[in-house]
Amino acid sequence: MEMTEVSRSSLRVLIVDPGQCGGATLAMLRIALGLAELGVEVYSVKPSSKPCHKLYAKIFKLLRVEVLKFPIKRFLTWLLLFSKAFTTALKKRVHVIHAHIPRIAFPLYLIARLTGRRFVLTVEGDPLYEIELYRAGLLRRVLVYGTWLHAAKHADAVVGCSNWMRRVLVKRFSVEPSKAYGIPNPVDEPNPKVKPDYSSCRVVCIARLDVVKGVDTLVKAFKAVAEKNTKAKLLLVGDGPLEGDVRALIEELGLQGRVVITGYTDNPYAYIDGSALGVLPSRYEPFGMAAAECMMHGLPVVISDVGG
Repeated sequence: MEMTEVSRSSLRVLIVDPGQCGGATLAMLRIALGLAELGVEVYSVKPSSKPCHKLYAKIFKLLRVEVLKFPIKRFLTWLLLFSKAFTTALKKRVHVIHAHIPRIAFPLYLIARLTGRRFVLTVEGDPLYEIELYRAGLLRRVLVYGTWLHAAKHADAVVGCSNWMRRVLVKRFSVEPSKAYGIPNPVDEPNPKVKPDYSSCRVVCIARLDVVKGVDTLVKAFKAVAEKNTKAKLLLVGDGPLEGDVRALIEELGLQGRVVITGYTDNPYAYIDGSALGVLPSRYEPFGMAAAECMMHGLPVVISDVGG
């Protein structure tokens, strides 16, 4: 059956959720909920890892979720996840299989081709750029470039999280322009009742603690702010592989108590509300969901001039 012959109310979509927290997963959850609210039947396959966001309450209510009996830890469990996706695609007779992160793109592309389904890939960032920043080994670079690029080039549609990301898909990855789309990540509706609290002198940065997000640069810059304003405080809302390095930097600069790492949260507005300023110092950013969330609650944001 051609996709043009399928009405919205009878359309069935399969989304595979590997259970990893982060902006890409959050965007995927919101897309899934939006489709379900439009009447699309959305099936989700995920491991038994603890739900990392409050949106999962709606996910389990509105979507048809298949939960494996174990979390993803080893190669075998990844195989079982994709096996479950394969059988679900056949049993539920889905029309579209969707992938949202590089490591699951190629396996789901193969499943789509084997089962005769359409394959849609959403792209939250340029994987090669991130691999370069992490200085990954040659084997990983080849695997990422080969498998992800093949899936992107042969997908029925590739959706970038911004118009900038769409241009990257077409120019750098040679995705056909007719199959490439730029659709901004969905965020919560604006809350006009919330106003910035400038008297708090509190700066908030919601980001993973890794090289890409540039949190180390922000901490160094905040040193000058802290010296001029004794009330100024910086909240780093997130966790990640560089948390130890960031804590060491805070201590080295004598910013203990002035810069606080809160850890991961599924409710960023608890820190956005009551702050005076939001900052997103990314070295690379295809969309910047945290910046959009700040603006939805009326908080002014300072961002680096990169990406989308």
